[in-house]
Amino acid sequence: MSTGSKYKEIKSLCNNNHLLVYMTSRSNATCNGPNCGKRINNTYTCETCNYDLCESCAENKVIKAFCPKNHVLILSTHNKADCNGEDCNKKGLTLTYTCSACDYDLCPSCAYIKKNINKIANINEKYLVLNKSMKGLIEKSNSFDNDWKRIRNEFNSGYCDMIFNLTSLIESYESSKDKDDKVVEKKLEFK
Repeated sequence: MSTGSKYKEIKSLCNNNHLLVYMTSRSNATCNGPNCGKRINNTYTCETCNYDLCESCAENKVIKAFCPKNHVLILSTHNKADCNGEDCNKKGLTLTYTCSACDYDLCPSCAYIKKNINKIANINEKYLVLNKSMKGLIEKSNSFDNDWKRIRNEFNSGYCDMIFNLTSLIESYESSKDKDDKVVEKKLEFK
């Protein structure tokens, strides 16, 4: 297997939890990423497993997990570290996801689980924010609808009152006109 002239470490692992390294000018490499299969010369590779990833598949494989204090865990090599994952008894690990500020380590399996738990928690948090926003919009919509109904009812009531008053005024005018005409007629009769 030919090796490239430059190695650049990426914080990602192959399926057997070996650290991937960047290689240039790798001949006849095919991306092993899910549904990819691109022919690539520059690759993130595990020479032990003959495993290659293109840049986008390697980036998608990076595990972003956090310690209990929400510091990002960094893939690191150690002499011997113990996994702090729940129900995990792995000890003496040489490769872990680490928070050096908290002296917190996770084996790759626990980091993958923690990443998915963080992702679910993040989705749940976004759902709650969206749900709260939707409730606010619904309340505003209901308030707007109630205001609209109130204004419409006031308008209709006012309009009906106006029509009624106008009708009464016309009837009163017609009635007084008839009376005035009769008074005028009577006055003319007396002259």
